[in-house]
Amino acid sequence: MEAVPAPRAIPRGRKRAEVVAREILKDAIRRKIPPGSRLAPESQMIDSMSVGRSSLREALRILEVQGILTIKPGPGGGPFLNTVSSRNFGTMSTLYFMASGATYRELLEARVR
Repeated sequence: MEAVPAPRAIPRGRKRAEVVAREILKDAIRRKIPPGSRLAPESQMIDSMSVGRSSLREALRILEVQGILTIKPGPGGGPFLNTVSSRNFGTMSTLYFMASGATYRELLEARVR
């Protein structure tokens, strides 16, 4: 009986929403949109990026979770750029450190090196 080869990991491309999130941010940076500014309405982003509503909404949520923008509901609402701070990075990094099992001591040692 022949040995069955181990399954190969198939490289996965970025999710569409991740690509859209990067494009939204790149566009805001390119256009030098200041923090506190409202981004284009959802319908305009869907048309200009040729994406579905669910991909756009997921992209906006990715940016919101990262602290890059805030989504305000209701009339006059929509996505607004935030001032990005190291606190946002620290919050997200904490999740990765927890998932990897990194200890506080290991983080301090890595910082000192």
